[in-house]
Amino acid sequence: LRIVLAALGIIACLWGIQFSWRAGLSRLLSVYSRQTLSLNSVNRAVELSPTDPETYDARAQVLFNIGRLDDAVSDVERAVTLRPRDYFLWLELGRARDMIDDEEGAITAFRESVRLAPFYGEPRWQLGNVLYRAGRIDEGFTEMRRASQIDPKFWPVLIDLAWGTFKGDPQAVERTVEPESDTVRLLLSRFFIKHGKVKEGLALIRAVKDLSDKDGAVILTDLFVTRHYVEAFEVWSILNNLNGSQTGRGAITDGSFEGRINLREIGFGWQQRADAEQVRVSLDPGGARDGSRSLLLEFTGNSNPGIPVLYQAVLVEPDTRYTLNFSARTQDIVTGGLPFVTIIDASNKENPVLAQSAALPRGTTDWLDYKLEFTTSKTTEAVIISLHRQGCTSEPCPIFGQIWLDNFVLRKS
Repeated sequence: LRIVLAALGIIACLWGIQFSWRAGLSRLLSVYSRQTLSLNSVNRAVELSPTDPETYDARAQVLFNIGRLDDAVSDVERAVTLRPRDYFLWLELGRARDMIDDEEGAITAFRESVRLAPFYGEPRWQLGNVLYRAGRIDEGFTEMRRASQIDPKFWPVLIDLAWGTFKGDPQAVERTVEPESDTVRLLLSRFFIKHGKVKEGLALIRAVKDLSDKDGAVILTDLFVTRHYVEAFEVWSILNNLNGSQTGRGAITDGSFEGRINLREIGFGWQQRADAEQVRVSLDPGGARDGSRSLLLEFTGNSNPGIPVLYQAVLVEPDTRYTLNFSARTQDIVTGGLPFVTIIDASNKENPVLAQSAALPRGTTDWLDYKLEFTTSKTTEAVIISLHRQGCTSEPCPIFGQIWLDNFVLRKS
């Protein structure tokens, strides 16, 4: 009896070794065939392990790539039979049936994949996609929206699809998307702004419970790029908790440089481009023209005269005459390209110059007062006030010395 039991044990071990070897070789051939699309290799994998769903799934991939679609679908169906609780195989079956235009079969497979993996986004997205293409638009959008709620990577595709489906109707798009979170509201608002529906985009921004500086900067950039300055000002006001008594049309933000200044913050305050070279900007508490502080610019070498040294966007009224006053003083200015203040029409894509000051003097001077007069066009919503430099007769075009600015005031003439 002991000899019989030992023999049976040896036989079982040998069978187990052979089974493991066949299964291991089969998996190895399956992986190889996926990479090389070798039909002979994957057929051998199926022969070695005919009850392994992975081998059929691998062969289906090869068959798809050589154009034998019906045979590929049959292999995926066989894989699903062998492992019926695998959501991914049902997902693959749905895709396979979709490729042979079996819409109902694809829908059935995708629904089973969703049932097995209700918290995964991909099965719902694929289900919604095939429902949409089958003409069941509302059902399709419902599933795609649920997929997007699970996996946010689908939101941009859903928004774009809804936009095309409803021919740019923002109300229909919003009803389809149903933005319930700040993230989706911001995503949809940016889409609307970029597609010219600024009013609807701004309405979504107003519904955002807590607009972060980062998100606000992105929205502001979109609005500035599309030259929607009035709407940009509203967003900037929300970010900075401003009210109408502090800023508005025809008002320069901190023209006397008495407040905090952040030259890298996009909006309607003083700004400096990141590529501005060899100039340091700071607030100087001594010797201001008006108030307690002025803005000090220290030039230390070569810089590009084509890049503004400092600038600010200001809302204005159309078809209106304005006067800009400001003060400046210099110390030891040496350059072939002197600084000057210019005003351009920001609403016009050609950026026409509306006014330009005389050049600030070389050497050292006390405070000098400057006055510029200009008239906005019928379409002007904003102007940009900036400190530029004249071009030099040759390159490079360095500048050395210090300039103080103060008391920028814009008034209607």
